Amino acid sequence: IGRWLREQRLAGVLASYGHAAILFRSMTSVALYQRGLSEQGVPFVTQGGKGFVDREEVVQAVALLRALTRPNDAASLLAVLRSPACGASDTEIARFAALTRREWSARSLEGLSQAELAEVPRVARALAELASLARLVREAPADVALRRALLEGPDGRGSRLVAVHAASHSGAQRVANLEKLVTRAEQLVRGEGLSLPRVVERLWMELKEG
Repeated sequence: IGRWLREQRLAGVLASYGHAAILFRSMTSVALYQRGLSEQGVPFVTQGGKGFVDREEVVQAVALLRALTRPNDAASLLAVLRSPACGASDTEIARFAALTRREWSARSLEGLSQAELAEVPRVARALAELASLARLVREAPADVALRRALLEGPDGRGSRLVAVHAASHSGAQRVANLEKLVTRAEQLVRGEGLSLPRVVERLWMELKEG
């Protein structure tokens, strides 16, 4: 199927891969088709399946939201710092903790010298970006804040989370999963009238329940 789709695309019969779809009665063998499409260089997005909440990008997105809505949640903050969107090593994280006496906030950056900041560049950048997103979360409506935090970024030009996952293997699928998560969160805001912290906790519970 993957070879045929690629041939149709190259021949101009298929204007875009997005114009084709493969339908399954069940998702049990979908991984075989995903591998075949990948081997042929055919981009794809999978809708459905049981693995959505276990996807790396979804877990990282929820950790980011928890770090924004729960400033004292050290576990979520560490998950964000270790994620590909930040890329801080354990050594850098430990060094930052030592320099700031474990004050995990953008405010702690003010007490560091330029030389010390140079030792922890990824952590410093991440905390500054989190502070910017936190202001957005406090000031913007919940549904707007969700989309800006996960997809659009504080400046509206795209989030680091999307950029990292879009550039990785199966990038289109990863970005689609992030968009699906945002849509789910927006439904909780608009449909059930939940506040952003309550939306984040609902998503967290869904992750834990699988």
